Amino acid sequence: MTKKEWKCKRKLLPANYVKLVMQLLDKDGVVSNYTQVYDVIRGKNKNTILTFKVWEKISLVQKEHQALIKKLKALK
Repeated sequence: MTKKEWKCKRKLLPANYVKLVMQLLDKDGVVSNYTQVYDVIRGKNKNTILTFKVWEKISLVQKEHQALIKKLKALK
């Protein structure tokens, strides 16, 4: 992954996504630390099982985030 791709990908993920993803992984019983999850997002960690689970959780977090935005817009 190039530096430019990483910056674009990183802009799509709010800063607290890593913590939210870690909480979801903990609920599933997947042992990980901040650095491992962050490296998966950056494309540095090649652990395929962890990578799959992290991106699965990121998609869940993004869906929840989008649903919250829609609710807030509806309230206005």
